[in-house]
Order: sequence, then C-alpha cells, then structure tokens
Amino acid sequence: YNQSRAIDRAQREAQGLPANPAYNQSRAIDRAQRKAQGLPANPTYNQSRAVDRAQREALGLPANPAYNQSRAVDRAQREAMGLPANPAYNQSRAIDRAQREALGLPANPAYNQSRAIDRAQREALGLPANPAYNQSKAVDRAQREAEGLPANP
Repeated sequence: YNQSRAIDRAQREAQGLPANPAYNQSRAIDRAQRKAQGLPANPTYNQSRAVDRAQREALGLPANPAYNQSRAVDRAQREAMGLPANPAYNQSRAIDRAQREALGLPANPAYNQSRAIDRAQREALGLPANPAYNQSKAVDRAQREAEGLPANP
C-alpha cells in the first residue's frame, strides 16, 4: 500500500499535479468553511505566530523581525534614491501641519513648546533667551562696522 501511494505521489509530482490532492481539497474545504463563519482561515498557524510573537517580546526581541527587516531595506532603498525614508509618516505629518495651520494653531506645537521651555530655562539662568539669533545679529553688526556702515541702521 505504501509503495503504491509513493508511486502515485511521484507520478502526480512528475506531471506537475499536487502530491496529495485529497488532502489539499480537504484543507481547502476547511479553510472555506472557516472563512464563511468569520473564523481565521488557518487558526493553528495564527496561534503558532502569536506564540512566537509573545516569546520574542518576552525575550526583548522584535515581535516581527522579518517585517522590521523588510521595512529597514525599504527605508535604505528610498534613502539611496534620495527619497524620504518614511513617506507615509512624512505625508501624515504634513497633513497634521496643514490642518493645524488652517485652524490657526501653531504648525508644530511640540517643537514650539520645547523652544519655549529652552528660552525660559536660559532666561532663568541669566543667559540670553535666543543666543543663536543674538550671535547672528552680532556678526551682522560687526560686518556693517567693518564696512564703515552704521552698526544698527
């Protein structure tokens, strides 16, 4: 019986047919029935993946390393072509910015808040509130004086 099955299998494979059509058909029927009931098409596989994910997370490893690796390759390819590394994120940020501006809100509130904190900390320490701006003004003033122009026209 086993030899006969092995010969059948080899003949089907040689003809490019599935090695075990009855098993494949049975699996396809199971899959279709589960989908029709709104159940996962392959629950054993899904459960196995969930266990793998939980084990990786428990070890401090990425939950889905193949996906992460794929994203890293995509990012590197986009950067190599001079494209943004993460266009969906950039587009989302641009939409957020435009919506905030349309509402009369600051385009980048987190950045503005951070700058306000920096400014307050510098002032509390008796430092200039905006040293880069002050330095730029000093350079402009020196250039004007060197050219014989008024320091502050």
